[in-house]
This record gives sequence, C-alpha cells and structure tokens, in this order.
Amino acid sequence: MQPQAPKSRPKRPAARRSAASAASHAPKSKKRRSPAPVTRAEAVGERHNDDLGSEHSSEATSDSSDVQAHLYEVQRNLDQLLRDVDHVGGGAESRRRAAEALGRIARQLGAESTDVADSTPASMRDALSLEGMARRISRHGMRHRADEVDEFGFDRQYEEHIRPLLEQAYDRYFRVRVSGAQHVPRQGRSVLVCNRGGALPVDGLPLKMAVAKQCEGERELRWLIEDFNFHAPFLGSFLNRLGAVRACQENAQRLLEHESLVAVFPEGIKGVTKLYSKRYQLQRFGRGGYVKLALRMRAPIIPSAIVGPEDAYPILYRMSALAKGLGLPFLPITPTFPWLGPLGLLPLPSRTVIIFGPPILGLDQYGPESVDDSVLVHEINERVRSTIQSLVNEACKLRGAHVYS
Repeated sequence: MQPQAPKSRPKRPAARRSAASAASHAPKSKKRRSPAPVTRAEAVGERHNDDLGSEHSSEATSDSSDVQAHLYEVQRNLDQLLRDVDHVGGGAESRRRAAEALGRIARQLGAESTDVADSTPASMRDALSLEGMARRISRHGMRHRADEVDEFGFDRQYEEHIRPLLEQAYDRYFRVRVSGAQHVPRQGRSVLVCNRGGALPVDGLPLKMAVAKQCEGERELRWLIEDFNFHAPFLGSFLNRLGAVRACQENAQRLLEHESLVAVFPEGIKGVTKLYSKRYQLQRFGRGGYVKLALRMRAPIIPSAIVGPEDAYPILYRMSALAKGLGLPFLPITPTFPWLGPLGLLPLPSRTVIIFGPPILGLDQYGPESVDDSVLVHEINERVRSTIQSLVNEACKLRGAHVYS
C-alpha cells in the first residue's frame, strides 16, 4: 500500500484574507473601565471615616510631620556625607568636613573612636549597623575583665574594680564582726571548714573579705561552691571571677598544692536548702571528703562559723515540683522572693559574725595512708562538726537579738 499524500488546506478567498489582515494590523482602541458602582453603605462609611480622620489627622499630623521631616533630613544628610567621602574626585576640605561630621554622629551613637582619621565610611557604616552595636555592647561588658586569669578562673583585675563595693557591703550593709583571726595561718596550705546557710552562696565573700582584712592582704581565700551554683547563669561566673572554685576533690587538691587557703562547706546542698525554722543547726557533714583531703595533703583543719547568711536569705518554703521543671534543685520562697521579682534576690541587711577557731589538734600524727581508715575519718569528721556547732552558738550569742539593726 502506497502512503497517501497530505491533504492541502483549502485557500481562503483573497477578499476575506485581506480584510482579516487589515483588521489585525489596525490600531486597537483602548476601552475605558467604568468605575465600580458604590453602594450607599460604602458611601456612608467613607464619609464617616473622613469625619473621624479629620478630627485626629490635625493632631497627629502636627506631631508626626516634624519628626518625619527631621528623620528624612538626617537620612539625606548621612547619605550625602557618605557619597562625599566615597567620591574620589572630591576636594580634601570637603572630605575632611564630611569625616568630622560623621565622627560627631558616630560619637553620639556611642562609637568608641573619637579620632577624625578613624571616621572613614567603613567605620561609620559599622558603627551604624546592628552588628557594630552588638560588638560595642559586648566590649562594654568585658571592659573590666583581665586578659589573663588563673587556672581556676580568678580575675584579679575584676576583683580590684568591685572591691570598693564589696568593702561597703562588708562594713556598712552586713556590718561584719570577726573573732579569732589569729588562728588563720599566714602562710602554707590549710583547709578552713565552715557552716553553710542561705538560699544563695553569699557566705564565701564575707569569709574572703574577713581573711583579707585580718591578715592585711597576706592571705587569699579560695572557697568551693556546689555545681548548681557554679553553673548558675550570671551568679556562677560572678563568683568564679572573685575566687570561687567548683567543689571537687581534684580542684581542692590542686589549690592545696599551690599552698592556698581553701574554704569548704561540708553541709553541701543540705545546708543551702535548710528552712529558716532550722537555722544555724548543722546538718550531716557527708562522708568526710575534706578530712581525707587534709590527711592526704597534710594540711591543718581550721573550724570556723559564720552567722548572718541564713537571716539574709531566710527560706520559708521550698518548691520542688516547679523547680524540677526549671532544672533547679529547689525553688526557695523567702519574705521577698518571688513577690518582689528580681529585687527579691537581694540579701537582707543582717548583721554577720565570723569566728575562726583553733586548728584541730592531733592530725599531724597521721600520714596519707590514714585516708583508708574509715573509723578515723568518721571520728575526725564528727569532732569538726561538733566544734563548728559550738562556734555557731557562740557567734549567735555574740551577735545578740538585734539581727537587722
């Protein structure tokens, strides 16, 4: 079978084809769209909006027109100044004036550099950007920090900066009274054992200030704090920069190897969560980890007592369910927290008394191998606990009944 040839389309008549081509090339007339009919409700609504707008527009326009005009003028001047500085063919005088103007604007916005030579377009744009503002804020927060700290995080420059504030709080706010400072050794490694109290660890700072004042700057106290205080936002870094160290055997041993005076609080979390009804009643001292440390490092144990922190942060009640949801060991309820919000975290001005007792006698006769003697460790632990309880009772009598006056 042979393939069929494709069928040809029938030709259109010439007259009809010419008419169609003429119609296609003829200019098309644009049709106007008639406006949509406005209903009576819309017309009434527009008149009502016009009446309401006329009442407020006169007041708002007078207030905002000046502000908008000023902002537009500032923006136009800034753009013009930047173009003048970027313009290569500009004169030296115009470039200098533009740089001076930009320097004034940058200083008003908080830029650190006040030199005209530094007022370049790149630095000005950086000063006006959000990234530049964030960098200036971070530098402002780091302005009193030292470039180098010790291996435990102590920042001596930061401590010297806030020392006047700490001394005012020590002398005027807490009115600290110290007794038995002659028992604190002026040199050599020592373990200072103290009671714990209060919702926040504010007892380490008065002890540090007391040792520095009584020893006339010859000794520097480093104290151990619990994990949840050390890792707490803001509080942990603040205490760490002032000399606090995370509580563990390794850190304490390294401090003693540096011949430091180390303060420990054997009550731990039980002393921090103690209710106000059980104030100044020592809790269990654990298994005597500090005793093993002192025996291993052959360091004397100095019992001491501090009275005041439990009145500065009196815990009336503990919330456990809500604290677990927040990742906290407990949530204290005090007379001021959470009722006053963040202000409730400020300590009450309770009078503070610190007593340093004489070193525990007879420890020098035991060697490092005695750490494995659990009976000896328990005996020394209970002896230290009873000694500190006696010092706490003595400090309460020394302070008297006037706690906040």
